Amino acid sequence: MERHGLSWTMNYTAQHEHAMMHEPLFHLRRGEHVVLKMLNRTEFEHPMHLHGHFFQVVALDGKAVRQRVWRDTVMMAPRQEMDIAFVADNVGEWMFHCHILDHAAGGMMGTIIVE
Repeated sequence: MERHGLSWTMNYTAQHEHAMMHEPLFHLRRGEHVVLKMLNRTEFEHPMHLHGHFFQVVALDGKAVRQRVWRDTVMMAPRQEMDIAFVADNVGEWMFHCHILDHAAGGMMGTIIVE
């Protein structure tokens, strides 16, 4: 990965920022209810941003979250596990990435397709 300027991954793959012709992280059906489990296995914070949809954090480190707020970005702490939930109600191909641009450019980005 380092040879290609990539040092971060999502779903165990690394993509160049705005790369064309890469496999999306997920293919979803319009109206599908989705819960994504995110695992931060690093010692860094990562502000995770989903384009085209709003989500709620429903669990942190395996424990349900009582107060749920609609958002499109959430800060993940080092070594944190987080479940986010949303309805895939916006058709298109949407970026999902770390909002630290060096991390996104280094591979920590992908897309979600809603059909």
